[in-house]
Amino acid sequence: MARHRQAEPARLGTLLRGDLDWIVMKCLEKDRTRRYETANGLAMDLQRHLDNEPVVARPASTSYRFQKMVRRNKLAFAAAAAVATVLVVGVVVSTSEAIRATRAEHEQTRERAKAEANEKKAASEAAKSKQVSQLLTEMLSSVGPSVALGRDSTMLRELLDKAAERLHELKGQPLVEAELRTTLGNVYADLAEFTKAAAMHREALAIRRKLHPGEHPDIAASLHGLAYALWNQGQLTEAESLLREALAIRRKLFGNEHPEVANSLHQLGQTLRFEGRLAESEAAQREALGIRRKVLGNEHEAVAHSLNDLESLIVTSPDKLAEAEAMSLEALAIRRKVFGNLHPTVAEALDNLGSVIHRQGKLAEAEAMHREAVAMQRKLLGSENPHLGFFREQPWHRALG
Repeated sequence: MARHRQAEPARLGTLLRGDLDWIVMKCLEKDRTRRYETANGLAMDLQRHLDNEPVVARPASTSYRFQKMVRRNKLAFAAAAAVATVLVVGVVVSTSEAIRATRAEHEQTRERAKAEANEKKAASEAAKSKQVSQLLTEMLSSVGPSVALGRDSTMLRELLDKAAERLHELKGQPLVEAELRTTLGNVYADLAEFTKAAAMHREALAIRRKLHPGEHPDIAASLHGLAYALWNQGQLTEAESLLREALAIRRKLFGNEHPEVANSLHQLGQTLRFEGRLAESEAAQREALGIRRKVLGNEHEAVAHSLNDLESLIVTSPDKLAEAEAMSLEALAIRRKVFGNLHPTVAEALDNLGSVIHRQGKLAEAEAMHREAVAMQRKLLGSENPHLGFFREQPWHRALG
């Protein structure tokens, strides 16, 4: 691994400092025009860092550009290896300064009219919260697909950890802090960092309960995010309790036919399944599927997700094999239409369909589908990627060799 990184582990921490600090600060800029405009802009800046090219987030000083040029042309500058390295200029604008400025402005407003000032403060924080959340969500929206496609997430994990370390600076802006913790919690979950994800969602939930006494959509979102992280850690009892509370809030606020209600039902069904309460699980999953079909249409990835999970639940019942096969075929068709013929979720759908057909005794057809799923995963991830572990553990995969 050190040979591929071209750096020993002892030097890796030093290499990751500097540019990444600037990139994190640019992500958290108060002025939206000074942040990355798109997730692609962030990705390009990270790639520039990996290629030893000047990053956009950092002031382009002559010494900094010279340092980058030396690193890109090590052989040409071998004789000048003793040239002093460039020190990174300190942070230009800190979050604490922004907080103090905001508080000062609010204090002046309260002197004129306290009630009006409080209303403006709440509106200002809500706007900031929405802007920051949207920015991070847009920049990190490709995290799940990137990880699923086997891309190295080391740099992204470093970026997330640095952002998480700075959250304490937002103690005076609880709406913003809760929104950022929720976003980071979701991204950590995409990276399978479920302990960190649970910690982020738990803090966000505590903040939101103080901000919104009673029932609120944000509280339901934090309950759901925390439950998902705990479910992945096997803490099923607490996960079920949180999901039922989230479901009750969402039903009251949104009614019984809403995507968020379906999301809570779907995850509750998964939790009940792992608790061995299969009948309750199937009922929750079927209700979630029905809602998703009605509000999202029959060609949505969420519908395919419900179909796959429900199929894997009922496939063990001989009298439901035909229904399970129909669900698998529909899920595969949806995913091929949404993602194309080469995608991790398509491979998953192929694998599920192969398992259903195998239970029907159609061994040759099942083997062909399993082989196609494995070949697709190898093409997407590489033969040694740890995400292939699930496929390697299956009896049919061992039989295929």
